[in-house]
Amino acid sequence: MKKTLAACCFSGLMVFAFGCGGGGTKYNPISMKLTQGGSAYSVPAGEKISVEVVGAGGGKGAGNGELQSDGKYLVGKGNGIPPGKYDVFITKYSDKADTKKGPPTRTKLKDSIDVTGADKQEFTVDIGK
Repeated sequence: MKKTLAACCFSGLMVFAFGCGGGGTKYNPISMKLTQGGSAYSVPAGEKISVEVVGAGGGKGAGNGELQSDGKYLVGKGNGIPPGKYDVFITKYSDKADTKKGPPTRTKLKDSIDVTGADKQEFTVDIGK
């Protein structure tokens, strides 16, 4: 009886420690570079740009953050984002309070990205005019 109880407790601890198997959703680290008219986009002085990656067609958000001054952005910091098709949005705003310009505007970019099961992917997305 004691051996059976010990075996059950040990089995329960192993399930708790290692899970039930099945890897679940794979997350892929991706990076993105924004361009404008085919050239690397540099964030103008006094401006900041927020980048948001959202599941295509209004799906779940996957990552957001601030664009670096050289036009690069790491999406899904940490584990990355799950495979799928994503729309890319940018929001431009001043790094100083400027009420004359009005509130920041969120813009959906024409290009979308398609994240596959690859270990790491890099995308180039044009922001237009």
